Amino acid sequence: MIQEKHQLDGGGALALYFCEENTVVAKNYEYGPFVRSSYLVECCTDGTGYLIINGNRFNIKKGDCYVLLPGDLVTHGTVAHSNRSELSCTIRGDEFGRAVREAGITSESPFVTGEAYESISKSIRRLVSIDRDRSIGADYMRTAEMYRIMSALVMGKNTRESSNAIIKALGIIDSNYDTPLSIDEIARRVGLERSYFSVLFREHTGMTPHAYLNSVRIERACVLMRDTEAPLSEIAISVGLEPTGFSRMFKREVGESPMKYRKKIITTVL
Repeated sequence: MIQEKHQLDGGGALALYFCEENTVVAKNYEYGPFVRSSYLVECCTDGTGYLIINGNRFNIKKGDCYVLLPGDLVTHGTVAHSNRSELSCTIRGDEFGRAVREAGITSESPFVTGEAYESISKSIRRLVSIDRDRSIGADYMRTAEMYRIMSALVMGKNTRESSNAIIKALGIIDSNYDTPLSIDEIARRVGLERSYFSVLFREHTGMTPHAYLNSVRIERACVLMRDTEAPLSEIAISVGLEPTGFSRMFKREVGESPMKYRKKIITTVL
C-alpha cells in the first residue's frame, strides 16, 4: 500500500498539491492501493477503467469526473481492451472539503454530474498550463481555478437534486392525476417552493406543471373513451376533472370536442 507522507486530514488553507494530464495510461494497468492526504479530482478524457475505493469497485469511462477523499484506500486500473487518458489535480484545505461535502460526494458516491465535467476539466487544463509558473499572478489564477472547481461541484449537486425533484414530481402526477391534485401540493411533496418548482419543471419538461397535469388527465380520458362506454361526466371525474369544464379543456388539448372524438373512434372501429 502506498501512502502520502502527510497527515490525513485535508485541513489547512486551500492549496493545490499537484496537477497533471496523463494522455495515455496503458491497457490492463493497475496501481495502488493508495491512501492520499488530499482530495484528488480526476476527469477521464478517453478510454475506460475502474476504481476500487475501500473495496468497492466503480467503472469509469470517458466523460466521467470524480473526487477521491483523503484517507480512502484507492486502487486505479485500466481494462485489457482500452487505454485511458485523464486530467487530475490534488487539492488540500478545509474550504475544499466543505465544498465536497456540500456537493454530496462520498466514498460510496464519488462521481459528479456530466454538466460539471466540462467546467472541471477546463479548469484542470488551465492549472496544468500554468503549473511551472511561480509568479504571483499565476498563484491568483490557480486559486481562481480551484474556486471554479468547487463551484462546479456544488452546482452539479444542485442540478442533480433539481432533476431528482422533477422526476419525483412526474411520478406523483402519473400516480395521482385522478385526484384533486394541486401544483402547491406537488411542490410541497418534492420539497420546493411553488414558483421555483414551476420554473424548474418548465426547464426540464418544456411545460408548466399545470399544463403537464392536464395533458396527463386528457390522455387518460382518451383511453377511457376508447376502451369504455362510460358517460363523459363519469370519465371527467375519474381523471380528476370537473365535468362542467371537461369539454372545454378536452377541445383545447385535443383540437375537437369529446363527443366528436368518441364518434370518430367508434367509426374507426366499425
